Amino acid sequence: MQAPVPDGYTYSAASWSDINGKPVVQFYQIYDMNHAWSGGAPPLVDGADIYTDPRGPSFTDIAYQFFLDNPRST
Repeated sequence: MQAPVPDGYTYSAASWSDINGKPVVQFYQIYDMNHAWSGGAPPLVDGADIYTDPRGPSFTDIAYQFFLDNPRST
């Protein structure tokens, strides 16, 4: 899958499943983004850098949804 973030970066996503079809890995590649947390807050006042980039997909939301959809079995 490849998709753009409105006014942001284009990214691709892939996932791998186990032999039962349960997703075990998701991989996101964000094109042209420097090393930063994708989907974070914009830089602070006076140019302070907090190493996030709001122009990428929200990785916090992606990870949260993955763990909700794939609870660890006991």
